[in-house]
Amino acid sequence: MAIFSLMLKEVRPVLPKPSTPLEKVLPREIAYADDVDFVAFQDIDIEEVGKVLEKYNLQVNVDKTEFTNLSRGETNWQTTKKVGTLIGDQEDIERRKQLSSAALVKLRKVVVVVVVVVVVVVVVVVAVVVVVVAEVVIVVVVIVVLVAVVVVVVIVLILVVAAAAAAAVVVVVVKVVVA
Repeated sequence: MAIFSLMLKEVRPVLPKPSTPLEKVLPREIAYADDVDFVAFQDIDIEEVGKVLEKYNLQVNVDKTEFTNLSRGETNWQTTKKVGTLIGDQEDIERRKQLSSAALVKLRKVVVVVVVVVVVVVVVVVAVVVVVVAEVVIVVVVIVVLVAVVVVVVIVLILVVAAAAAAAVVVVVVKVVVA
């Protein structure tokens, strides 16, 4: 963290100087972990910032660099992501709903694969038991136990999918309540 602070100290001189009373009281940068937001009322020369960072073997990730203009009538700030959350509430809720739906689709695919594997294993075990054990009573008991195991596994997987869906809804509800 000390190196990060030192680097920020060297970046400050290449940022535009505060020229209004409001600029003088605003923080010049907002840092979280390895991300930094520079705050200025004029354009920031990102190339100059990059030159300072090169001294520390760091570079500006141009693909992740965003310039957000906050002014009356502008709405592009609503789709700016900060610490994994979009600044606009409605935009963030929509994004989180899309992410949870995608996760649920992936989870369903996993459930289907697990059920198919369990059924195949049960069939193989039953076939082996039938071949090895000739007595009908033992075969029937083994089949009933194996079917019960399959039913329990399917019920557990259904509960996992339901829990994932409920968690996605809770995230959206919490976001709406907080907003």
